[in-house]
Amino acid sequence: MNRHGEVLLSWEGNILIIRAKGAFNEEGVQHAIDAIKETVSASKLDIWHRLGIWDEEALGSPSTLTLVKEIHEWCIDKGCNRIAIVLCNSVQQTVAENMFGDKVHIFRDEGDAKQWLLS
Repeated sequence: MNRHGEVLLSWEGNILIIRAKGAFNEEGVQHAIDAIKETVSASKLDIWHRLGIWDEEALGSPSTLTLVKEIHEWCIDKGCNRIAIVLCNSVQQTVAENMFGDKVHIFRDEGDAKQWLLS
């Protein structure tokens, strides 16, 4: 099956920025997971933060959300100690709250999220 969804990864200091674009299928999420694991391992950082930025279409099926939960836990195990997500709409917010609970901070503004991560 073709991969759906795209992530763009970048680092700003010790903040891993994950820009999620589009609707994801399992192949798309697995590709993103592999890329995240690779960049985190290559960073050699002991403590780091994660900033997820979802575009207006970023979501996935229940099976993809299971994979997202798994990478979330992997990141925490690998030194990620603060996680912020910037969302576009209330549907995404409901999904994120159900998936992560109080383990992440949810924002609507990227600047506010970065400021919180750096505080």
